[in-house]
Amino acid sequence: MKKFKFILMCMLAMLTGFSACSSSDDNDGKQMTNYVSISAAGNNIINEDDDEEVKFNILIGNTLTADATINLSLEGNDDNVATLTPSTIALKAGAKTASFTVKSNKKSLLKSDRVLTVKATFSDANMKTDGKAVTLTIKPDSDIPVLTAEQQKLIEGYKQNLNIDLTKILGKVKVDTKVTFNDDDKIDINDNKDTRSFSGVTIITLSEKATADKPVLKMVSNAMGMAAFNYEMLRKRTVEDAENWTQMPYGKAVMENINYDYNKETFTMTLDGIEVNPADMTLKFTGSKVDLYGEEITTVPFDYTFSAWDRLKAMADANKSFEVDEGDTRTNVPVQEIIDGGGSLNPYSFFDNTDVVADGEATDYKNIYVAPTGKIDFTSGKMTFAFPWYLNDTYGCQRVEATYTFGN
Repeated sequence: MKKFKFILMCMLAMLTGFSACSSSDDNDGKQMTNYVSISAAGNNIINEDDDEEVKFNILIGNTLTADATINLSLEGNDDNVATLTPSTIALKAGAKTASFTVKSNKKSLLKSDRVLTVKATFSDANMKTDGKAVTLTIKPDSDIPVLTAEQQKLIEGYKQNLNIDLTKILGKVKVDTKVTFNDDDKIDINDNKDTRSFSGVTIITLSEKATADKPVLKMVSNAMGMAAFNYEMLRKRTVEDAENWTQMPYGKAVMENINYDYNKETFTMTLDGIEVNPADMTLKFTGSKVDLYGEEITTVPFDYTFSAWDRLKAMADANKSFEVDEGDTRTNVPVQEIIDGGGSLNPYSFFDNTDVVADGEATDYKNIYVAPTGKIDFTSGKMTFAFPWYLNDTYGCQRVEATYTFGN
């Protein structure tokens, strides 16, 4: 009996020692927070009548040591305009990644943009989101322009006289876009990644510039699939630049007066004047523009609107002034002077201010630069574009390749 008690006491001592060792390895029982990052895999702006799903990727900071569950929901989805699948993700020990999708329910309810926010809760108390907002914007049903009788006559003429059936590429057309970054700019504007790809839809119609012998197209929404990307770049250079633009006196004054609200702002990107060459179906889509320095250049002449800029410009046109914090004093400064001094939100000040022809010779990024080219291939059901893209205050060009798929 004494021998049995002695053995039992030894076993208890061993267990106590083991438990103590385990606790010390875990910093006295305190576990580190396991941060979870959620991000859209591509374009996070869709129309309510789109069939496209938006994919979101989940990245877990530390590999799970035990099974865990993530419960997902959409804030702002009270009327069920979208569906998130799956809403519950069961993760096994050892997991570090997962994904889910969000898709419009195509109810045609929206009269204005709806921003949905992804919310996540976790079964593991040590798991926590990284704090970055994860959103999806759903726009109302696409406004496809109705062709006039004259436009319909032109399209029929192209069929009969040029053997070109433009009806195949009019309306909502799926686009896949790839941006390839130069080695210097990718660090600052693309998280040090070489490329970025996204899918979406562009509404294409016959331009008012079209004639009987020259078909001309117009992209009336999401030109080249670039709208969400360009909008992101503009925001990061201005209203979301927490280190520079919003901290400068003029930037601060603008933010104090325009009532900026991401959930209510709108941004559009269109492209007119896409000329179709009937002989070989190549596309000319460059045009002239006066740059920031008053020089006429050849560029891809995108047109932009940005609601926050519209308000700021209206204030300048009305000769209003803002109070500007200049350190020791606050001074009234005309809004136009603020715009000219670096407080602008004008998209044209940030994009397309480099001559796409001259830069072919001048650029340091010969491996990135591509002369603007476009072509329609009715056999493969593809319309392709390639061109250099420019953002102010960067080292040089990035390459854009957009592929439209329309069937044959």
